[in-house]
Amino acid sequence: MLAPPPVPREGPSQAETAITPRAGAIAGAAFLGTLALVLVADRSLFDASLHEVLDWAANSLRVQEARHLELLTGNYSRVGFHHPGPAFLYVLAAGEALFHGWLGWVRSPVTGQALAAGLLAAAWMALVARELVRATGSRAIGLAASAAFLAITSARDVQYLVSIWFPYLYYLPFAVFTLAIARLASGRTDSLVPLCLSASFLVHGHASFIAIVAIMGTGALVAHFFAAGEWRAAGTRPYALLLWRRERRALITCLAVIALALLPIALDTVLHFPGEVPKYLGYRSGSAGNPWGPTLAFLSWFWGAERVFPILLAALATALLAIPATTRGIAIAIALATLATGFYAKTAIDHLALKYIGFYYFAAAALFGSALVALALRRLPVPQAASCAVTVAVALAIALRHLAPSNVSHDESVPLLAKAMREAPAHPVALDLDMGHDWQRLWGLVVGIGLESTRAGERSMCVNANWHILFTRRLRCTEEDLRSGYRMFATTAPLAPDARPGVLQRDGITFRPIALEAARPASEWLFTLAHPANLPLLVAGWSGPERDFTWSVGPVSIVELPMDKREAVRLTFVAGAYLPREDSTQSAEVWVNGVARGRLDFTAKANHAARSVDVPADGLGADGKLRIELRVRAPLSPAAAGQSTDPRPLGLSLRAISAQPAATR
Repeated sequence: MLAPPPVPREGPSQAETAITPRAGAIAGAAFLGTLALVLVADRSLFDASLHEVLDWAANSLRVQEARHLELLTGNYSRVGFHHPGPAFLYVLAAGEALFHGWLGWVRSPVTGQALAAGLLAAAWMALVARELVRATGSRAIGLAASAAFLAITSARDVQYLVSIWFPYLYYLPFAVFTLAIARLASGRTDSLVPLCLSASFLVHGHASFIAIVAIMGTGALVAHFFAAGEWRAAGTRPYALLLWRRERRALITCLAVIALALLPIALDTVLHFPGEVPKYLGYRSGSAGNPWGPTLAFLSWFWGAERVFPILLAALATALLAIPATTRGIAIAIALATLATGFYAKTAIDHLALKYIGFYYFAAAALFGSALVALALRRLPVPQAASCAVTVAVALAIALRHLAPSNVSHDESVPLLAKAMREAPAHPVALDLDMGHDWQRLWGLVVGIGLESTRAGERSMCVNANWHILFTRRLRCTEEDLRSGYRMFATTAPLAPDARPGVLQRDGITFRPIALEAARPASEWLFTLAHPANLPLLVAGWSGPERDFTWSVGPVSIVELPMDKREAVRLTFVAGAYLPREDSTQSAEVWVNGVARGRLDFTAKANHAARSVDVPADGLGADGKLRIELRVRAPLSPAAAGQSTDPRPLGLSLRAISAQPAATR
């Protein structure tokens, strides 16, 4: 028969009360030390003139929204949605506004972001030190363990401490979250605020942390009740009431933090219903997930070798049995972090070769190393103060040895190309991007141009074909933008020098005006890479042309065809549909000048073919044009289908449209 559980403690013990001010002092030292390291690492950026491209520019575009308090969602995802919340982006926005805009301490806005990220990193490190002091019960050992964590992190990749790239930004809050989970799992409730704060930042930063936080939190609660012996009511007072009495202030603070974290998500859901949450629920990386072998190899990589995972499991099992109760919670938390990350890797990561997806998980390995250092220092037959001092000195030397500035990707071509956009005949310049040649460099440079324009308070360009979620909606072309009559085709394809007016060529990229010859009436229009003159007819909802066709993107795609006669016509669409599986089907309603005229149906067995609808003479618009809307039933992205990382919701692959007099059929 089980013995009755002990009565829950009414408050912290005398020893725990004594350790609290010591933990605060070490946390302050960790904050100042980390901030000094970041400032030394980024000193070369202070006077640099940086013009962001690629992800850095895409995130800075979101930062501009945050500076105007307009941002409700997080950074972009390559699989087609924005992550839940803007917490990190508001921190970066504050840094850009303060250090670059108001104080003028740095030349580049992105350096202001880097300084804000450095302050945030220092704050996270302060919390790491606080938790390690509490876990070890010693100020000296806690400081040494914190320094060891810093050294292990720097030796692996100092960008974990200084970078503003989001995969690195998750690392330190995950370390804090893991340590707070460790404290909870060991039967303590004095780290609830760091737990709620770090969990909120993580969930805001990446949708995957919704599941990871839930798995780790559930496991920690189970361990907590067994560790504290509080899995049933104590006397006549339920444990929840005792917890409320003991940690009322912390619980109220936690609730306030969670409410603040949920506010932008709720507002986005209401204002842009249904918001981003259904996209998270509907996402899948593939039909069966990843095999166990590659999944374990993915986890093992963060421990130094792709076959070390069995050794890790044995070490954790040994640690759970052998180490003192004060640090046993760290082993439990690392095990929970491994379980949660393994679940994520098995079920939701589409390409395990992309290790940056799991950068945050290296915090588990670094904490394991720092816990081993703490255990060794406690058992060494030398004065503890001296051994801890030596450990701190060696750790700081290692960290200094690996210092490097934040790896901001930038391009000096950006301001010159942005100036060319401003000098164009009409604004905004509507860009159709060629994604067939070195697309990453092309979109990265274009988003940098858009950022330059946005920071200047202008809207000199927008993106039409091949607009992705990497761009803010402010940079997506509207129909009104396209009617301005000035469009350019941007490509990185190797082209001969072109001296014609309006053509801009620089560093292997060509911006070429798109002629409006296609506005003249015709009977057939081809939408392939060989016919860029027809691009102005694709008004909205289309990708750039590929070799043989153009994809429709999203639920509605619009084409406008000029007609020279007011007569009944038969429209013939040479098209297929994106059908990723053998049982896939697709359909698109055809609306002409606001009236439904027919439907195009596609199956995997009868996909690419010509399909026709008839339009009576009175179906033409007053301007003599046929405005065709293809309303696709359920566009699907290759990322969601588990076929690639392409986030575009694809519908039809359109090769051509012809318009013949109905009387001749």
